[in-house]
Amino acid sequence: IDGTRADWLKLTAYGLDANDNLINTQVDFYLADLRSSDSSLDYIVSDWRYMDLSPLENASQIFFNISGSQSNEFGLTTPAYFAMDNLTFASSVPEPASFLGLVVGSGIIALARRRRLG
Repeated sequence: IDGTRADWLKLTAYGLDANDNLINTQVDFYLADLRSSDSSLDYIVSDWRYMDLSPLENASQIFFNISGSQSNEFGLTTPAYFAMDNLTFASSVPEPASFLGLVVGSGIIALARRRRLG
């Protein structure tokens, strides 16, 4: 990276709520940023990095978009892909449908055991 090009490549995450409405928050992550006047601050991500998606915690769906400075009349000329690993969702309260399934499933197992034992 020599600092002579002011290019960038950005991954943006956005989400929809349970009613398919766009959540008014997005998360940007620069995969490459060569715009600094100090070339020592320019970078291209080449290892695993953490992207905090917690601002989208209320999303029922998450989408990703890649944009960049290198494009032409046909769109982005930079390869538009990224790798993701260890995506985790944390929820302390089970959804009602999940809880109902757990209760009904437990009841069926209890009945089956009772019939075998009786």
